[in-house]
Amino acid sequence: MYGTLESPNFPEPYPRQLELVWELSVPQGFRIRLDFSHFQLEPSYLCEYDRVTVQSESELLGLFCGSESTDTESVPGNGFIRSGSNSLRLNFSSDFSDEDEYSGFRAHYSAEGCGVSRSLPALVKRVVGGQTAGRGMFPWQALVTVRDGTRAPEQSWFGGGSLLSERWVLTAAHVLRSPRRDGSVTPVLPEHVQVFLGLHSSSLRDLSQQRSVEKVLLHPDFQPENYNHDIALLKLSRAAQVDDVTRPVCLPPIRSQTEPPLPEPLSLGVVSGWGVSSSSASDPASPASSPRPSDPLRFVRLPVVPLSECRASYASRSGSYNISDASFCAGFARGGGDTCLGDSGGGFVMRLGGGGGGGRGRWAVLGVVSWAGPEECGTERVYGVYTRVQRYVSWIRDNMGQR
Repeated sequence: MYGTLESPNFPEPYPRQLELVWELSVPQGFRIRLDFSHFQLEPSYLCEYDRVTVQSESELLGLFCGSESTDTESVPGNGFIRSGSNSLRLNFSSDFSDEDEYSGFRAHYSAEGCGVSRSLPALVKRVVGGQTAGRGMFPWQALVTVRDGTRAPEQSWFGGGSLLSERWVLTAAHVLRSPRRDGSVTPVLPEHVQVFLGLHSSSLRDLSQQRSVEKVLLHPDFQPENYNHDIALLKLSRAAQVDDVTRPVCLPPIRSQTEPPLPEPLSLGVVSGWGVSSSSASDPASPASSPRPSDPLRFVRLPVVPLSECRASYASRSGSYNISDASFCAGFARGGGDTCLGDSGGGFVMRLGGGGGGGRGRWAVLGVVSWAGPEECGTERVYGVYTRVQRYVSWIRDNMGQR
C-alpha cells in the first residue's frame, strides 16, 4: 500500500498534449497520504495550461502548476495531501506548447491506517512467554509454517512474521532457508510455506486467514553462519482481507546519517508470538525438533540494550558471535521475558509519532527476531538479537514495488 507516481519521462521533460489519470484506493478504514518530492510544471494563470489536480471523491484537494507558489499559481511544497476517504484521484494534463524546460513531478503515496492496535495492558510479570495477548491486539502478527519437502525425511518448523501490506509479510531469512550440509543459502520453495493471519490460538487455524505463498525473497547478503542481514519477505498468493484483527504494521521512517538509528538504546518495544519457552523450541537449524506453537498468542515488553553491553555479554561466552550495526539487542540483564526460538521472524514493534488516536502514534516494526544463545531463553545477560529493519526499508520497498 505504497507507491510512486511520476510524470512521463521523469526526470526528463514531459510530453505535450497529455491527459493522464491515476486512481488510487486502499482498504476501507485507511486513508491515502500523498507527498510530492519534486514538482516543476509550466506556470500559467490559474493553471490553465499544464496542471495536476488531486481529488478525493468529489472533494478537490489541490490544483497545482508552476515551480513556486504565487498569487495565481500553487505548488504542493513540503506539505502532504491526505484523502478524506479510502480513494484518491490524480489528473495530469499538458497543453500543446513546448515543455522542454519543465521536468514534471514525482509523488509518493502510502496508506495511513497501518500500525493501529488495541491498547496493551500493563506488564505484570517478566517471564519467558510474557502475557496472553487479547484478540486483535497485534493484528499484523503472522504465523509462518514451513514443510520442507525437498529434505528426506521431510522437515517442518514455524516462525513469526509481520504483515506489511495486503500481499507482503516481513520475517527472518533463516526461517525461510532450507538447511543444506554445504552451508549454502537455499530458500524454501514457495509451495512449502503457509501464512496464517488474524490468528489468536494457533490450534484454531481454520478460523484465521490462511494464505499460500507466491514468492520467497531472502536478503541477498544473508549470512547463515552469523545471521547478518537476517531478513526476508513473503509475497502472498492472494491479498489478505484487512479487518479489526488483520491489519498491516507500519515501516519505520528512514533517518539521516546524523540521527541515531531506531530503536534507540533504553527505549521499550514489544514482541509477540507463539514461541515455546524451552531450549527445544522450533529452530530451522535443527528442524527435526518441531514442537507445536504454544497457545494462545503472547507478548512481552523488552528494553533495547546498548550495543556495547550486548557485545560485551556475548564476548564473555565461549564461541564467536557477531553483532553488527545492522542489528540491535533487547532484553533484561537479570533474565526473563526474552523471546524464544519459536518466535524467529516475528516483529519488535514500538509506537512512533503522535499521529494516532489520542496522539499515541502508530505501531511500526523496528526489528525482526533473529537469534539468541547459547543458553535457554530468559537466561541472565542473554539478550535477544534483532535485525534492525530501518537499515532495510529501501530494500523492502524496492521489492514490494513501493518506490
